[in-house]
Amino acid sequence: MEVGKMKNNIKLTLSDGNLVVDFQNDSVKNSVHLWRIDQQERRNRERVYISGWTDQKSLTVPLYKSGNYYVQIFNFDTGKSLISEQVTVNDEYIMDHTPSLYGIDRQREEYFAKMMQKMYVVGMDELRSTLLQFTNSKNISIFVSSFEGARAANFLSADEFFRGTLQISHLLAADRMQVGYQMSMTFRQTYEPINIYADKLGDKDIVIDFSDGNENSVNTHKDLNRLRQSGAEVIPFNAILNAAFINKVLVNPLAKTYELGAQVLYVRFPTSKGIQNKSAYERQAAQTSISKIREMARHDQFPQSLLELNESSEYMQQVIDGWSLDTYAGYDLLQDKAETYVNIQDGHRMIPDEQKTQGERNVYFLGNSVMYGIGSDDANTIPSIIAEKAKADGLVVNVENRANFSMNDYIRGTNLLKHLPIHGNDVVVFGSHQTLNAKQQAALKGNYLDLQPYVERPHDDGELFVDMTHLTRKGYRRISEPVYEVLKDNFLKN
Repeated sequence: MEVGKMKNNIKLTLSDGNLVVDFQNDSVKNSVHLWRIDQQERRNRERVYISGWTDQKSLTVPLYKSGNYYVQIFNFDTGKSLISEQVTVNDEYIMDHTPSLYGIDRQREEYFAKMMQKMYVVGMDELRSTLLQFTNSKNISIFVSSFEGARAANFLSADEFFRGTLQISHLLAADRMQVGYQMSMTFRQTYEPINIYADKLGDKDIVIDFSDGNENSVNTHKDLNRLRQSGAEVIPFNAILNAAFINKVLVNPLAKTYELGAQVLYVRFPTSKGIQNKSAYERQAAQTSISKIREMARHDQFPQSLLELNESSEYMQQVIDGWSLDTYAGYDLLQDKAETYVNIQDGHRMIPDEQKTQGERNVYFLGNSVMYGIGSDDANTIPSIIAEKAKADGLVVNVENRANFSMNDYIRGTNLLKHLPIHGNDVVVFGSHQTLNAKQQAALKGNYLDLQPYVERPHDDGELFVDMTHLTRKGYRRISEPVYEVLKDNFLKN
């Protein structure tokens, strides 16, 4: 197609270092895909842009280098390609978009770099064990859609080939890659084009998807749908890797606590986003981070949920504040702090003396910032509320709030377990927002409590959430009730 001419009511022009696409067709949405063709090996293409489905009538795509580009434009209504053409770009059309080019390359590289880092942390033994749980003795194949994905897949297939522990039936590549032999390892397994092998798969096959997670890739979606239509089950490799990672850094260390004679309760925390029948405020909270709340607080603006408590500005400022850390080998301890409403001593948040008892049996609460109690004063964190209830019921236990990590940095919490004086008959309550699958729950003897249902409406407690994840003292009071009931009935019986 010659640049500047019209085809299927779509016009391509080059202007100021950009490819400009003007849509004069009747489609509600279109999707533009752009590859740069390797001058040395014309079958190899570097993907440089995907727009996703867009309703814009004019789209500007920056060009970074001269050379030959391959453009495909898809129609949303039919899913068919409207334009599938090569465009030659001369130096005169190119502007300096080097920073943008680096940004695109870096984003793709970071995706697969994080994948490889996680594979290294998990280790092949744990990855293989988790992989076999997903595959259920089916025939295993691998699908890749990019060079980076192939490198990650090669890491798995090469290791398994040389170990001889896992047979991979087919290495499948997207048809458009046409790379075959050159992408395989020295053991001479070749990547086979989907258009030949997809129809040979069936319901006894499972395909591990090593595509790069780009949700807007029309071609990748077509390839994956074709594999599914064959009857094969398609599982993203990242789903397997993430499950293996959770096993390695969270579930397995918690399960080892049983070897000490102690017991474990895993608590999955709720989110405002997860509420089914949200209030107007909860819809806003579901999109608001704690950093945004803190930024607003610097201007003396606070969320509705905290204002409902009729507390001072000092109270609201202190309870949303974070912590400073002393970092050790793989875990953190909190730096001491002495304030009116938030106090940290000996590396962990305090439970007021009047709420607790001192017994030989320990109940350690570990977890993220929700277990720590951001959004609440010392007396109304989950550990403090549990201690208060246990004391009221005459249960003599030593409760400690040992929460020490942010977000999903589980390893800092489970590494801390190694440094706690855990004895037989102690209890470890671990809380985070991570959902555990059935096998992971079974590894913890089924001691799993999902708190999301306990914040669903209707209820009479007003607004419970400060932001996406953290709660007010009313929220912590509400979700502590089921935690205490499970502990009292199953773990703390005298």
